[in-house]
Amino acid sequence: MIRVLIIEDDRLVRKGLISALPWEEHDMKVVAEAGNGQQGLDVLEAETIDLVITDISMPVMNGLDMMAEMQDRQLQVPVVLLTLHEEFSYVQRALRMGAIDYISKTEINEESFAALLQRINQRLQERQSHELPGTAKRRLTSSEGWALLCPDGTFSELTPLLKETAPSATVDGVWFWEQQLSWTQESVVEELRAAAISRNAFGQIIYTTDIANWTLETATLDLKEYRDGLGFYEMGEAIPFVHRSEADVSIVASPGRAAKHVLQPLRSMDWLRFDHTMDQLKQALMENGISTEVLKQEMYAIVNEWNRLYGALLPNQLTLPSYDCWECLEKWLNYIKEIFEQSAGKPQLSGEVQACIYQAVHLVHEQIGDALHASELAKRVNMSRSYFSQCFKDITGETFNEYVRRIRMDQAKVYLWQTEKPVSWVAGEVGYADQKYFSRVFRETTGMLPSEYRRKGDK
Repeated sequence: MIRVLIIEDDRLVRKGLISALPWEEHDMKVVAEAGNGQQGLDVLEAETIDLVITDISMPVMNGLDMMAEMQDRQLQVPVVLLTLHEEFSYVQRALRMGAIDYISKTEINEESFAALLQRINQRLQERQSHELPGTAKRRLTSSEGWALLCPDGTFSELTPLLKETAPSATVDGVWFWEQQLSWTQESVVEELRAAAISRNAFGQIIYTTDIANWTLETATLDLKEYRDGLGFYEMGEAIPFVHRSEADVSIVASPGRAAKHVLQPLRSMDWLRFDHTMDQLKQALMENGISTEVLKQEMYAIVNEWNRLYGALLPNQLTLPSYDCWECLEKWLNYIKEIFEQSAGKPQLSGEVQACIYQAVHLVHEQIGDALHASELAKRVNMSRSYFSQCFKDITGETFNEYVRRIRMDQAKVYLWQTEKPVSWVAGEVGYADQKYFSRVFRETTGMLPSEYRRKGDK
């Protein structure tokens, strides 16, 4: 049973958390509570606590000062933040100090209680799985060090040596050595690069400074988090070398709220039109701190959307490869770009024209319930009406009106299969204000009225 201490100066909030959350379902039990950081320290000194959930802003001693004091007293208890602060800088500072997660009070509701505790439990398990044995807790003897970062699974059976020295610590594709007086930058970079290239690995070499306060454990875990964040965009086949201070490595990845906005050029197909889009996309992802995990989730959704919208125009369904760094993903995107260009009907059409038509297809699916006219779509993708209509048929094999009608009828079938909504509702959802006209078009397309199709199904 995980013994929990809750620290919150608002008594009603504190009691509400204790009574409302399903602690026992997640093998947890609230065994103590406190109203500020000082009281929390007193409890930690007196009782066995496995998890601290604390507010940041409190009288007497706030949550951040309490965490600093915990470090000084070597009270190594996992901390989860409870905060109203929307400024991510507060959260970043606390996460750098060792907090395992944070909870925004504004996002807590009854439906999220179980998910919150499940997430915290998962963080605790991850922390335990990354615990390093023996000397992992000792502070480093040098304020400088070297790290080789590679994707998970690299060197799964072999550990690279540096100057015939085994790593001081290693975890999940991260190898760390404390700097030795005799080591020169040129020789270290050459040796680590050769070790990675000999195994056909993608990776990155980091020379870290100002790390006197690190332990071996924080060194590897911070470097692993860096590898899964900014490092993903820096790693490559050539094994680039960079210099990073402790503050640089400890930058915490964003929760990913900006990912959908940053990746919008991929959804809208703008990326097919401009050669510089990839560089801009990479820069935006790095500036927003989008982690590898968030990026892969978003790319999975985007590829599914591409298959749904453009699958009929492509030779095969698109699949995501297992990519290890941005360099790999960029190569794959360029490959996909070639597939889209080759799938366009006439090779003499420019890449920009092809991208405009793919963008128009995206808009048709996105606005299927609205009035759709070739003249309006042509204007939105910066083409003349006549040239747009000609190119649209060249690429899709159908006139604009034929394509829109087919897409609307396909979506109407889905609504008729999967919902019990009246036919008038289905008609409106696919862009027909007149139910009778919709039924006539549907019958011309399928040979059945909508009501008959719903009864018989598409057999």
